[in-house]
Amino acid sequence: MQLLVSWSITTGPIPPSYSGEVVEEVEDTDRLLPKKMPKGGFPHLDVTRIVCVLLVAIDHGSPMFAEWNVIYVQQWVLQWIVLVSGVSFCLSSKSLLSYLGRLAIYAAVGIMVNWCAWIATGQDWEHDFFNVVFQMWFIVGLMLFCTILSPLKKWLASDAKLLESQEALPSAPSPEEGVLNIVLTILMALLFLGLLCIVFLPKLLNPFLAPIFLQFAKSIGGDGNVWGLPANLKESQAFVAHLCTYAFLTLSNLFLVRTFRSIAIKPSIIPWVVMANTLVNRALIYRGPEERPFHLLDIMILGMVAQTYGILHRKTVGDYYCRYWFVLLIGFAITWPPYLDRRLDMYPTFDRILRCKAELMESLCILGWLSASDRFFSREIFTVDRLGFMNDWALIVFLVHKAMHIIFGLPYSWIVLLLLIPVCNIFRRRETM
Repeated sequence: MQLLVSWSITTGPIPPSYSGEVVEEVEDTDRLLPKKMPKGGFPHLDVTRIVCVLLVAIDHGSPMFAEWNVIYVQQWVLQWIVLVSGVSFCLSSKSLLSYLGRLAIYAAVGIMVNWCAWIATGQDWEHDFFNVVFQMWFIVGLMLFCTILSPLKKWLASDAKLLESQEALPSAPSPEEGVLNIVLTILMALLFLGLLCIVFLPKLLNPFLAPIFLQFAKSIGGDGNVWGLPANLKESQAFVAHLCTYAFLTLSNLFLVRTFRSIAIKPSIIPWVVMANTLVNRALIYRGPEERPFHLLDIMILGMVAQTYGILHRKTVGDYYCRYWFVLLIGFAITWPPYLDRRLDMYPTFDRILRCKAELMESLCILGWLSASDRFFSREIFTVDRLGFMNDWALIVFLVHKAMHIIFGLPYSWIVLLLLIPVCNIFRRRETM
């Protein structure tokens, strides 16, 4: 008894798990989200959006934070918000046109606000429209991704219904015979797909796509080289060839999803396959800055597949993330070179070891969100602290933050953005009264 009193005095009360109290267990399931949407939605999706938008706005005001990879933003901020976009696209019951229409409104408002800021400060927007659009390129890209992945969404939705109808039936036995043949068939198909994308597609597409990309790069102007846009016809031909190479990873991920779904295995294995395929390809093969849209497309595919099929052993993996997150941060700190002051997505490295480190860190961050994000962010943020208005604030900040940075500059732009918080709170309270 004296020992227990001594412990409570020196270190605080005994943790519940030591005192014999029952700790609430998380449901042991591979599902990314529960079947039934809880009242108020999924708070971890909202908190992820809010946090990522805040950090994007900080980066666009002072890029040194991202260049020095403060809190390892290069490995998780854009990746997490794209995962949320993929999950949200899967959850939406709206038609594609309705979904794109809403995104188009956001894009139009954001571009208009940026354009007004350029005019107000007397900048040459006509010859630098690339940077007038700026953060809204993300919305434009998201619209393109949704259009491309609309057939995948329909197929995943129908497959999810098929899986639900089969849940009551006995599970099919694993294919013990012919595993080697299946693996060899998949490898041969991937080899053929690689040859098609790397060797044949550039020769087929270059004659008409190279001039189009070159004209597009010249028309938008600005610092297009950040995305590796071409400046002459030779560069444009190489640009098309690189895009065909990058398309191999996306097409191989889609191929693996369809192929593994046709095999008698648990569908929740499929996201692991996609993550492994993406990590190996990106770690071993150099990719230029123009590959960024393809990478975001691959992450969105992963989010959609994980939402549909779940993650095998998700609960167990999430347990380890929740218990040992500090070990992961220490590992990141030891792994990341302290002297590196550049964004690897904009200025990729030829150093394979550094690239492997960066890709492994990113994969661990993605896996962490997929396996434990619902436990990272508490529902009480909205139910108790009543911070639901921060969703409105995050949307407004995403649309106007670049314009505020242009017009007011630091730190005054942040004063304006922070003053929007009480305004959003007032409007949200009026709506709920």
